[in-house]
Amino acid sequence: MRVLFISNPRIGSAFPLVPLAWAMRSAGHDVLFGAAGDGLAVELAGLDVIDVLPGAGDRRIREAQRLADPESFASLTLPGAERPTVPSDGFVPWALPEFLAVAHAWRPDLIVSDPAQTEGLLVAAALDVPIVLHGRGLLRTAGIPRAIRRLCGAFDDNGWDLPEHIRHIDVAPASILLSEPDGWPMRPVPYNGGGVLADWPREPSRRILLTLGTAPLGAHGSATVKRILTLAGRVDAEFVLALGDQAAVIPDALPRNVRSVGWVALSTILRSCAAVVHHGGAGTTMCALDAGVPQLVVPDGTEAVLHADAVVNRGCGLRRRPDELDEDVLTSLTGAAKFRANAAEVRAELAAMPAPADLVPRLAELAGTPAAARSASVVSPPQPVAFGRLDDRGSLLS
Repeated sequence: MRVLFISNPRIGSAFPLVPLAWAMRSAGHDVLFGAAGDGLAVELAGLDVIDVLPGAGDRRIREAQRLADPESFASLTLPGAERPTVPSDGFVPWALPEFLAVAHAWRPDLIVSDPAQTEGLLVAAALDVPIVLHGRGLLRTAGIPRAIRRLCGAFDDNGWDLPEHIRHIDVAPASILLSEPDGWPMRPVPYNGGGVLADWPREPSRRILLTLGTAPLGAHGSATVKRILTLAGRVDAEFVLALGDQAAVIPDALPRNVRSVGWVALSTILRSCAAVVHHGGAGTTMCALDAGVPQLVVPDGTEAVLHADAVVNRGCGLRRRPDELDEDVLTSLTGAAKFRANAAEVRAELAAMPAPADLVPRLAELAGTPAAARSASVVSPPQPVAFGRLDDRGSLLS
């Protein structure tokens, strides 16, 4: 069958989809990503991707979202939630005609989408194709389709309703949220890109990793870096800064126990760390849980608060503001046996969850009848878009 993965233009949302895409490919199915901006980095995983908005970077896309619907750009509180948990900028369809053009040309049998990516539900509704919302981080996703249906006017504008067949993949370990999964549980296999390994796997130490995600650092992130560098020389540990290309916040002269490594695969380096300090992003939180490493979360954003609280409540680490960081906090993070024990329990729980390959038969059954047999019920496609990578049968050109 053909599976279209729909991602938003951020690495942190695109990369969690890669392991399931690998599993589908390994089972012999055709896989294509539709993405833009930084989300195009999934090509580094050996996957085919269509750039739905050539030349548009992440900042430009976010600005277009904000201008398209400024009122709903603020975070949305889902029904029953105690705090906002889903950034509603994903509910503004920033590239609906382009995603529809790709889908009509490629004719998928199944769509797999980031849960807050409005285009996934809209394209599935337009083509009468089953859709799977792939969870990321610790969000429960069951209420998201109804919220998107309520907030996104494109459904009513086109006379569409939610797709008939919607399923959910839940990657959150049950012991953290203390609730049943939404739909099918699946182990969140970390994917952070590859790299040439140096001394990380062979060098156990009291190493603390500082990483703040893939987005440009704001005032909050810069304050966290500055505070860690102020404290590092007084803490008996090695500090590693994995801040990508954020050279502006890294001084030329670092304390002797601090080194900067730029971009690095978190899933590799974390297994040699005693602890990690991070911003509360979904990918980083799940990667640290998978590695069984205690976490100090300095949350930056609404979704990050959810992750920080969950880490604290499960006993896997601490939550602090930048101005609350001190030597005792960093020392207790690496020295507390309870954090290590609880993190190890969650790691074992994740390892026991179904792997992505285990879900492939379910997805194939969900796809059912090939899309070509449903074409009579599909709405008329939009005007063709010249992507330059599809032939007249919708296959990728070499």
